[in-house]
Amino acid sequence: MSESFTLTLAVAGRRPQLRLHDQGETVSNFIRGHGVWQRPLTSFLINYLQPDDVFVDVGANLGYFTVYAGLAVGAGGKVLAVEPDERNAALLTANAELNGLRNVQLHRTAVADFTGEAPLFRGSFNAGAHSLIHKDDLDAEEATVPVTTLDRLLAQETKVKLIKIDVQGTEVAVLRGLEGYLAATGFRPGITLEFSPLELSRRGELDYVIDFIARHGYSLRAFIANERATTRPPQIRRATLLQIARDLVEVGDNAEFDVLLLAHP
Repeated sequence: MSESFTLTLAVAGRRPQLRLHDQGETVSNFIRGHGVWQRPLTSFLINYLQPDDVFVDVGANLGYFTVYAGLAVGAGGKVLAVEPDERNAALLTANAELNGLRNVQLHRTAVADFTGEAPLFRGSFNAGAHSLIHKDDLDAEEATVPVTTLDRLLAQETKVKLIKIDVQGTEVAVLRGLEGYLAATGFRPGITLEFSPLELSRRGELDYVIDFIARHGYSLRAFIANERATTRPPQIRRATLLQIARDLVEVGDNAEFDVLLLAHP
């Protein structure tokens, strides 16, 4: 296993350490070069999460956000790290131990809108690209993994503060599998969501995301690259997001960006 690498941004007075994938892997190489991954989202997370909060990391990869969240929520908080891939899960476990975290619960499963099993397709050079959807840039099926829903995973959780969803194309399936939890509890945890207009449009799922935001009483925010660490992302209108998405789809741009859903005050 690789030597540990110290990250740039501090949380709770500490700069976390990570063990990374070998050279050649996309996310690990970026972290080696820049000391951070997805800086605006990282800055938001470490300022938004407070001691005793619960964070859910869906698509946890090697545990970058899991470690930051585990330090932010402290011993009284909890991190549910969801990662189906064996190699990623091994690194995540090592990284939790490296940072002295005992508040991380690893769930070796994929998340969607059904329970059972499904094939996991792997990215050749990007361990964060693994997906339940077969794509041209992914390897052939390597493993069959268990699949569950957030309704089931969060059934006993009463104070989830934030859910991060980054699952390479099945984000809508994850949201569908969260509907029962939201309806039954009335809770509105924050949700960060990787948003890919072209892929959503191709699968006929773009309108679902916009409708989900409205039906569950969320305000919509978008991350901006140079946003200050102490502020929340700026609020935008659903119609604005939809227009941006349609413009990108029209020109065939496969841009991806993160959006944040927060309950209306």
